[in-house]
Amino acid sequence: MKTAAKPLKHYRRKRFFYKLLWRRSFRTGAMFGMAWQQLILLLFPFFLWYCFSWLFASGSDSFERMFGFLLLMLPFTVCCIYGFLVLVHAFSAMLRSVIPNDKAAAPVAMLLTLFFPFAGIAALVVLAKEKRWLFALFAGISLALAVLCYFVSVPGIVPWLVSWIGLAFLFVALAGIRDRDGLRFYFLWPLAGALALTVGVFCYEAALRRDLVRERAELSKIAGRSVALADYRARDAAGFPVGDEPLKSLIARKPGGEEDTGKPREMVEEYRKKNPEFIEALRKTVKLPAQAIAHVWPEDNMIVGMQFEEYGAFREGARYLALSIKADPENRENVRYCNAGMERLRDWMLAGNALIARLVAISIESMRLNALSYPLATGTISAADWQELLGKEPDWSTEFIRTLGDEAAVYDAIFDFMVVGLKGKLFESEAFPLKTLNGAVQAYMPLFARIHLLRDQRFCLLELKKANLLRNPDGLTAVELAKRMKFNEEEAKRNIYIFSTMLLSAQNAIALKKGEIEDRRRFAQIAWQVMEYRRTHEGKLPESLDFLPEKPLDSMTRQPIRYEAGKLQLSDDREGYGFRLSFEPSDEFSGRGGYTVLLK
Repeated sequence: MKTAAKPLKHYRRKRFFYKLLWRRSFRTGAMFGMAWQQLILLLFPFFLWYCFSWLFASGSDSFERMFGFLLLMLPFTVCCIYGFLVLVHAFSAMLRSVIPNDKAAAPVAMLLTLFFPFAGIAALVVLAKEKRWLFALFAGISLALAVLCYFVSVPGIVPWLVSWIGLAFLFVALAGIRDRDGLRFYFLWPLAGALALTVGVFCYEAALRRDLVRERAELSKIAGRSVALADYRARDAAGFPVGDEPLKSLIARKPGGEEDTGKPREMVEEYRKKNPEFIEALRKTVKLPAQAIAHVWPEDNMIVGMQFEEYGAFREGARYLALSIKADPENRENVRYCNAGMERLRDWMLAGNALIARLVAISIESMRLNALSYPLATGTISAADWQELLGKEPDWSTEFIRTLGDEAAVYDAIFDFMVVGLKGKLFESEAFPLKTLNGAVQAYMPLFARIHLLRDQRFCLLELKKANLLRNPDGLTAVELAKRMKFNEEEAKRNIYIFSTMLLSAQNAIALKKGEIEDRRRFAQIAWQVMEYRRTHEGKLPESLDFLPEKPLDSMTRQPIRYEAGKLQLSDDREGYGFRLSFEPSDEFSGRGGYTVLLK
């Protein structure tokens, strides 16, 4: 007697997973699973990076960021597990057709799933058993290419080409395996998506490089000279060699900074006794025409690793000359010599190619103008003498526009070093922990990181183009100009532009530096007018600046220049008699950087 057939328990659920995991055909399952994992592998760096980008831009605390990151990673992890399961089932079924022991097939299938480009091993065994030698040859070629991709570090686009060619051979080999289910190609849609993404990524990289060429050309036009790294190096090489005399001695004999005792005459005498070789090198240097200084470049072109020891030597030389003016302000020839020497040192720095050189030039100019307050205080300086001592004012706007263009070359050297490293150099170093790291990860992650660096570099050039604002056609105050030049911190944070943030976050301070040094010269000119008033009013200082034809305004905030006369409180807790010109403090500007003339 026949027993009644029992319905299959949980039939619908089992049927769903049977179809979901492509268990009807191990060949279809293997091909779909590898196409799916290839797509996931390509999407992983994009997904991971933009998760971090979104989380760090959100401003939440560390716990919320970690929780948010895990939450965002959950669907991606599910997709990875799904592809893993499809491949495990497919490879298990494939291996069971040639391996009698089912227990041995499962661990081998899991291992092949983790390194699915090596699936050519399973395909080779199955095809050899079926004596389909042409397809077995394809499987062998795919296996050889997988070994090459995984264990040989090759920079650039080569790993991508090797990886895709290997996959193509592997898919052809799998298509040659006999299967009860017919070969259909609609299940390869993830592979088509992965291929489209690959082509799109390389096209985007090419577009970014075109953008960089265009931005450099526009920045070169703004700066009035090329900002390309090669041209920067050529300008540097044309300068005076840093290892030649007298620069060599000036740098080598530079003394350490000595404490200002407030007694310039005694300080100068002591300085001359201790540092005759430095003073002689300084004397020879100021006789030379101002020019750029040629440096010794490191092999990796990393400008930030270069030693610019001349900056400290030039600043120390200017400090000594300023001290010499203060020590003997009535000696007209000494004042002229030291003032001309400081102008020459300033112009050497202005001929340089780095931002720090311009900042040293501002420091030297500030020391020079402050030192001139001492001969001015003697009351014997005529209008012609004073204009001669002040000299021609540098065009600080042009100088800073040029130096920001030069900074583009400096930053390009940094970005290029990182990009070259991501093309393979960093992975070939002994410091890299996994010499046999998954070849696909070596190819995909560096490419995405390289694209991010190119985007960072493009953003950097866009920010540097704000240098054109320094021409100030709208007549803005220095504070307003600094606001317009302010680094776009929100966009940099949102896109995780790490290098732009490190290199440019304080670039708008240049506008303030420019305003300060221009106002310091304005203070010096007003100071001479105050001294003229004193000369024509029987030694009496004016009570205010109302005697001037126009009320003087500073360039920082367009506020009236502050004037104090009589007994003054000095910075070192001393008191002195004279007058001081300074900025009017505001919420945007602290008001530092006054000009003091002490009278005997």
